[in-house]
Amino acid sequence: LSRLPVVTLCGGACNIEKRLHLSVVADVFCRKDDVTRLRDGIRRILACTQNQSRRENQLYNNDMTMTKRHRMKKYSSNSLNFLMLSILVVWCGTSASAQEFGDDVYELSEYVAIGGGISMQHFTPSTGNLLPDSSVIRYSNPQFQFEFRAPETRLAFGYTSYSQFGKSGAAINLEAESRQVIPLLRGSLRSGIYLPICLRTDFMRAANLSTTAKDLNVVSLGVGTGLEARWMRRDFGLEARCTGVFHYSTQSFSVDDGTSNLISAEILLLLPEVVGRGVIVGYRYELQVWKMKRSDLNYRREINGPFLNIFF
Repeated sequence: LSRLPVVTLCGGACNIEKRLHLSVVADVFCRKDDVTRLRDGIRRILACTQNQSRRENQLYNNDMTMTKRHRMKKYSSNSLNFLMLSILVVWCGTSASAQEFGDDVYELSEYVAIGGGISMQHFTPSTGNLLPDSSVIRYSNPQFQFEFRAPETRLAFGYTSYSQFGKSGAAINLEAESRQVIPLLRGSLRSGIYLPICLRTDFMRAANLSTTAKDLNVVSLGVGTGLEARWMRRDFGLEARCTGVFHYSTQSFSVDDGTSNLISAEILLLLPEVVGRGVIVGYRYELQVWKMKRSDLNYRREINGPFLNIFF
C-alpha cells in the first residue's frame, strides 16, 4: 500500500485520462503484494503516455499541414483572381481604345502623301556679308515646291527663277527631314504634345549673276528639336509643329565651311476622303541663315506659303 501514492503521482504527472489512471490503480490495489504486476502497471502507464503524446503530435502536425495548405490555396486563389482582374482590365482598355480610335484613325495618323505648293521666297544677304549690292544675290519671287510627306518624314524640292543685273538665273533647294517624337503630354491615342528630335539635310544653290562673286552651292547637315502637337479624330486631324535646327554647312564640300540655323513652323489639316483617300491642307514658314567662313557666302532665305498634299 505504501507504493500506491507513487503510482498515483506518476499517473497524474503523465497526464493520463482519469478513467485509465483509476483502472490501473485499482488493479494494483487488488494485487498489492504482487511486485511484478506493479511494475507492469507502471510500464502500461508510461506506454499509454507515449502513445497519447504521439497522437497529440500527429494531430498537431496534421493541423499545421492543413493550415499551410489552406494558406497556399488562399494565396493561389488570390493570385489567380488578381491575374484574371489584370487581364480583364487590359482587355477592357484595349477594347475601349479600339472602339474610340479605330482603324480610321490609325490610317489617318500613318498617312503617306504627295503634293506641292507655292511659297513666296525672300533671298537676301545676311549680316556679315561684305559684298557690295552690285555683287550679292537678292530676289523675292514665288517658289514652286513639290514634296513627299509621312508623319515623321518630309522630302521637298523647290525651284524659282529670278532676274538680276539684266540676266536670268535660277535657284533650287532640296530638303530631307526625319523626326522621332517623344510624348510629353498625351491626352489620348494618337493625340498629344510631343518633343521632336529632328535630323535634317538640305542643298541650296543660287546663281550669282554678277561677274565678281561666286555662286552659292551649300550643303548642310544638322540636328534639332522643338515642339509638336497632334489631334486626331475619325473625320479629321490637326498637326502643328515648330522646330529649330543647327547645321554644319560646306560650300560644295570644300574648305569654305561654316554653319546655318533654321527655324521652321507649319500647321496641317488632315481631311480624309475629300479627294481619294484624303488630303492635307497646310501652311509653312521657314527661315534659314548661313554664316560661313567666307563672308560673301553669308545669306538668309525666308519662305512662307500654303501647300496641298494628297494621300496615296
